Parts: sequence; structure tokens; C-alpha cells
Amino acid sequence: MDTRQDQDGAYAGDRAFRNLNRLMLDYFGVEGLQAAAKTLEAEAELPPHDVVRGMADRHAIRETIEAGRVAEAFDMVNDMFPGIFDENPQLYFRMRLQQLVELIRADKVSEALAFAQRELTPLTRNDPDQLKEVEYAISTLVVRSPFQDSPESRNKMLEQQRKGLENQRRSLGIRVNAAMIEAMGCRSTSQLSDVVRLLLWSESQLPAGSDVQPLDIAALVETGEL
Repeated sequence: MDTRQDQDGAYAGDRAFRNLNRLMLDYFGVEGLQAAAKTLEAEAELPPHDVVRGMADRHAIRETIEAGRVAEAFDMVNDMFPGIFDENPQLYFRMRLQQLVELIRADKVSEALAFAQRELTPLTRNDPDQLKEVEYAISTLVVRSPFQDSPESRNKMLEQQRKGLENQRRSLGIRVNAAMIEAMGCRSTSQLSDVVRLLLWSESQLPAGSDVQPLDIAALVETGEL
């Protein structure tokens, strides 16, 4: 009897561990953590995961965006997923808007204005919100000054601009990565992220002093329901 229980317990433990590895592989794939995904896939002897396919290319595209080479990244995405911008006009606008921002940051004024007129003006004719974003980006050409303030003020403003630009690039990289994953027919959010959100939501719904227990996430992982 003890032997049978030990075998059942070992099987349940192995299944829970395998399900957890599956969740982690899905998370690594969605987040583009290539080295971690490949290592886990090999060491845990997991079957190939759909979202891991093309990860190297997606990772390269995100790095290109975060380096500010948005025009290059645009072509890379188009080559890898032809038609993706036709199906996702909002993504197309975001890529082109960031391209404008990068031209402005590089002090390519004439090129930036010509690019805005050619690529962005047609997109904003029927969208006041997009028009405001383009106008704001272009306005930064006008408001820049030769820094008549103190060196401390200048350095502080430059640091704020640098961080803002980094955040813009990172946000765009995440958005593009999600769109590429969806173009592959996969979920653009990981199951692990959904589990965490579900857990936090379930706990937030419990009234103070309630005897009701929140969701047992560990049990759901063990049974393979997640």
C-alpha cells in the first residue's frame, strides 16, 4: 500500500514539476529570453514550444528598436512578417512615430520634417489623437534651447530626455514583440503572467476577515489546469 502511495506521490510531483517547467518555458518564449528558453527546453526535455520559434529574430528586432535603429527594425519586421502592418495600422503608426522621434533626436531637422509630411500626415487626417502625438513630437524641434540655464539644470534635463527615450524604445519593442507573436498564431501574454494576475485579482475580491481561501495556484499547476 505504501509503495503504491509513494508511486502516486512521485508521479504527482513529477507532473507538477513538468507543468511548472512548461509555464516557465512559455514565459521565457513570450518575453524573448532566448538563452533561458533553450536551456530549460534542453534540460527539462520539453517538446518544442511554438512561441520559441523565431525567438532569435524577434530578440534581434527588439534590440534594434532599443538601440534607436527603428527604420532598420521596421524593415526586419516587414521581412519576417509580410503584411503585419496592414493588419495592425496602430503598430505601423507607432513605428513611424518613433522613427520621427529618432530623426529629431539626431538633429536631422529637414529629414524629420520631410518624413513627417510623407509618412505620418496621411495617417493622422482622420485621427485627432494621432495628429496631437505627431504635433507634439515636431514641437520639440521648436522648444529646444541653447541651454542658458545652469549646467546642473541642463544635465538634469538631458538625463530626463535620455530616460524618456529609453522608455519609449522599450515600450515599442514590447508592443512589436507581442504583435509578432500574435502573427505566429500564439498568445502574446504568457500563461505565468496570467496566473499572477489571476492570483492578485482573486485575493483582491476577498472581503477583509473572510474565511474563504484564495485560489490555490499550486494545485492548478499540479493538475495541469494552468
